[in-house]
Amino acid sequence: MTSRKNVNTLPDDLHLHARFSIELTRALERANKPSELINRWQAALTLNQHLLEQSSLLFNEAPTLYKVIYFEVSRAFGCDCDQVLWTSSYVPYQPVTLTLTQIAAENLREDFRDADLSRDVTLGGGSAA
Repeated sequence: MTSRKNVNTLPDDLHLHARFSIELTRALERANKPSELINRWQAALTLNQHLLEQSSLLFNEAPTLYKVIYFEVSRAFGCDCDQVLWTSSYVPYQPVTLTLTQIAAENLREDFRDADLSRDVTLGGGSAA
């Protein structure tokens, strides 16, 4: 028994744009009212564009993680933590100089890498109950 390839199956090497065009065309051909389908697509596209613009505004206004770490470490130590430098001589021929903010950011990254994120995580070190 030989198996037939489904007529609706698209070739694997088809470019994404071409695949999308074919799928949209097929959906329009199957629709009872193609104009209503086009209107729904346009409404979804408009809403998506609006939400994308709103989220971009929110992200542009939000402080960066570096700024938050800088503020908290400066407040905790009472100094400009970007002026406090630490030079590692771990590798004698390649010393690395970091600011206190950079060290705190690296430690935070390690904490999140090693954290069990399936549980509640707090920045204060206590458990979130």
